[in-house]
Amino acid sequence: MKLDEFAEILTGTGIPFAYHHFDKPQKLPYGAWEITDEPDFMADDTHYLPFIEGYVEYYSTRKDLAGEEKIKAVLTNNKIPFSFVYESYIEREKMFVVRYSVNFIGG
Repeated sequence: MKLDEFAEILTGTGIPFAYHHFDKPQKLPYGAWEITDEPDFMADDTHYLPFIEGYVEYYSTRKDLAGEEKIKAVLTNNKIPFSFVYESYIEREKMFVVRYSVNFIGG
């Protein structure tokens, strides 16, 4: 899967998403995603299989189970492995954030 395909999958939630950050302030809820590592698999002295590791974050004004389920569903339906990393309340921003780690074969 190419990164633009991954971005397209996230927009399928109906939630605005950006890579790393938005250039302008956004109305909640919204999401961000980022690539944190590319631990590619090497075999027979060649670059054999590219892996992508990263995260998806979801920001909301309150604990939003429906929004979180949209993200988990779109990742599951597209066979993108993910796991819950943490949930926190950002006091100065007055918003919640939920983070999921993702990994998939890149292209």
